[in-house]
Amino acid sequence: LPSDLDARDQDAAWERWTRNGRGQAVSIEGATIHPISGEPFVGNVMLLDGRIATISEAGSPGPRRPGMEVVDATGKHLYPGFLSGYDRTGLYEIGAVRSSRDDIEIGTDQPDLSIASAIHADSDHIAVARTNGVSYVMVGQNSGRIRGQTALIQLDGITTADLIVEEDLGLFVQFPRVARFEQEDGPETPDEVEELDALLEEARTYAARMQRFQEAGTADFRRDAKLEALVPYLEGRRDVYLYANDAPTIMAARSWAKKHGLRAVYIGARDAWKVAGYLGRDQARVIVGAVHRLPGSRFDPFDAPYRCAAVLRMAGCKVGFTTDDPEFTRNLPFQAATASAWGLGRPEALRALTLGAAEALGVDRFIGSIETGKVATVFLTSGDPLLLQDPVERMWIAGKEVDLSSKQSRLRDRYLERLK
Repeated sequence: LPSDLDARDQDAAWERWTRNGRGQAVSIEGATIHPISGEPFVGNVMLLDGRIATISEAGSPGPRRPGMEVVDATGKHLYPGFLSGYDRTGLYEIGAVRSSRDDIEIGTDQPDLSIASAIHADSDHIAVARTNGVSYVMVGQNSGRIRGQTALIQLDGITTADLIVEEDLGLFVQFPRVARFEQEDGPETPDEVEELDALLEEARTYAARMQRFQEAGTADFRRDAKLEALVPYLEGRRDVYLYANDAPTIMAARSWAKKHGLRAVYIGARDAWKVAGYLGRDQARVIVGAVHRLPGSRFDPFDAPYRCAAVLRMAGCKVGFTTDDPEFTRNLPFQAATASAWGLGRPEALRALTLGAAEALGVDRFIGSIETGKVATVFLTSGDPLLLQDPVERMWIAGKEVDLSSKQSRLRDRYLERLK
């Protein structure tokens, strides 16, 4: 949660996260609960008004209120909803149809752009993604250098406003690529980085001028929306998401963030395993993606994408996952499963889909684990959600049960009926 919110804003934030579940009461009883923040156990969870009201051991479901739905989950497993650390869900529909894509904007630097206003609640990708347990996605656009403010959405709602839980979560920056370099020469700073430096210095000057006007009690009519949007990040009150893939670019982005005192989160991070020691020393937050892809170089090990998350986690980083593509968000748990098999391990893979991703994005106060007081976003399955053969059977987002059918499931049922 951004640290510049006062008490009133904190209450409003909880309202955004839980509004869909207002008036809902559900008791899920007898499930094997996987809280992520602790060891699994058999017990009961009560969802009330969008939040987790109580958690109890098996046999003691606690008080029930009139109209409460009771779910017998004996033999099933309860997990917190998964979080995709970044993609374009709600902005991108059909890649080949330009008119169905709102993930590309004109301009190079747009720090004042709020991407939340372009998200479409009717996107078919939303229902498809949640069939495999994905409940939240951080959404950003796909063009420019400073790409504006990201939004965190829940995958349930009729309107755009229903989906948005954090409208301007952080600043998304595609960090300029640094060319490969010989060890003795060091990296050459691209001109684009110097342009970013100049923009941040201009924003600092602007902030100081605005402060002087405020102290003098005088209105300043020479407002600059772009510079003003950068001020919370320069003051360290909000996160900056740095998209960088190759090792020299990641290290340059790291140095740039330290130089300006920015709260950095690294996204993409394809070759972060090569510089994991530096990132681990910073206890960096890293959103890794995608696992199912080729290595960055023909000289890299074939399993580098599979092992990257494990190497970063062992180094001390907070790790989340992204498929980096809204057409494959549904495969997020299966990409984590691959990382699990190649060194990360199942407990850490589940953590990276839930609490680890929430910590990386700074929203672990709300979601990421099954704990009393957190948002009531959970799902039931008869097996392991990292396996294709164990589908999600029921899901609640903010305490409200959601429909798990989608365009893909309807097409499946239609053509299975033809075979009969």
